[in-house]
Amino acid sequence: MVDRRAQAAAGTAVLLAVVAGLLIMFIILIPPADRAKLLEDSPSGSSGTSVSGNTLLSTSPGKIDYLAQNKIEHSLPTISVRTQVDTAVVAERAAMYAQNSLFSDKIESLSFPLTDINNTQRVLMSFTIAGGEGRVQVGINGQFVIDSPIVKGNIQPITLPLEKLRKSNQITITVSSPGIKFWKSHDISIENLKVISEVRNVAAQSSSNSFVISSTEYDNIEVVDLTFFPQCETSKIGPLSIDLNEKNIYNSLPDCDAGLLSIEFGKDRVKQGDNTILFSTQRGSYTLSNIEIESKLKDLEVPTYYFDLAQEDYETVTSGSKKLRLYIDFVDTVDRKVGRVILNGKSMHFDTDTLQFVIDGSGSVVKGTNSIKIKPQKSMEIRELRAVLG
Repeated sequence: MVDRRAQAAAGTAVLLAVVAGLLIMFIILIPPADRAKLLEDSPSGSSGTSVSGNTLLSTSPGKIDYLAQNKIEHSLPTISVRTQVDTAVVAERAAMYAQNSLFSDKIESLSFPLTDINNTQRVLMSFTIAGGEGRVQVGINGQFVIDSPIVKGNIQPITLPLEKLRKSNQITITVSSPGIKFWKSHDISIENLKVISEVRNVAAQSSSNSFVISSTEYDNIEVVDLTFFPQCETSKIGPLSIDLNEKNIYNSLPDCDAGLLSIEFGKDRVKQGDNTILFSTQRGSYTLSNIEIESKLKDLEVPTYYFDLAQEDYETVTSGSKKLRLYIDFVDTVDRKVGRVILNGKSMHFDTDTLQFVIDGSGSVVKGTNSIKIKPQKSMEIRELRAVLG
């Protein structure tokens, strides 16, 4: 009889241990929110909470921009563009002597370089004839360009033909033959010979600047406006050309007395990141001041997200048996995320650097269609927004 009672007690103890073990396993395995409710405890914290319950809304908002103003200005310094010709003596000789006779033939030569042949406007040669007889013959790179009687004194500067010039050039000076008067000699004495080049200074006729457009600014540009004050003399200028990112946006004669000049163009002429603007002219001089590039931004429309709450679910929330939570999942833990969640017109603030932020919206729900807006105080990216009833 005793043995039977002992055996029965032992069996009951084993059964209780098995049941207790199963209960412990059940509590461990159920979701945290249900476990908290079962243990009459609330989920901890507002960041990184596990999601459980009936999902009423799940969407991926992506990047949400924040702009504190409706325009962004980029100021550039005052610039000058002008056509400038640099004059330089590229060759000179104090004295030269050429002769042509039956028994003597002396030819003088002089070499000179043109380092920027493409922008060379003019090349002049000047000298003084100290004396001589016959005709003077001047050649450039093997081709005669002058054949005229020798006249003592200063000669008019000679313009050398550009089509006969190269980067490396040679001038030759000879005199004509005395012909049948073989006993005579023709010669020429030259003093102070100079070769002068006039080269257009390309660097002075253009000026470039750069400005940076952020991704947020670029995404919200409606139109771009370039303004500046041109200072110039109408009778002395050629067209002013403006290139933005290697595309021309203006090529015309501005009104030098009109004051502020405004040029409007579309978003397609700018780009995110570095932008380069180039001002140039082929004639005259310009001073451009108060240069502003203004991005006019479109009105930011904050997207609205909707979910429906049935009568039965609405009553469970208002009675307190269930809660309506909003889960905001971000893409990083580096940037600080600050803003407001507006649920049916009621604003709830958030400020976090975590991956997930949870807001209890139970006190703001309505029966039927509910609306959610997220208004950031700095641009952010949201991976997922969820409305969960549980």
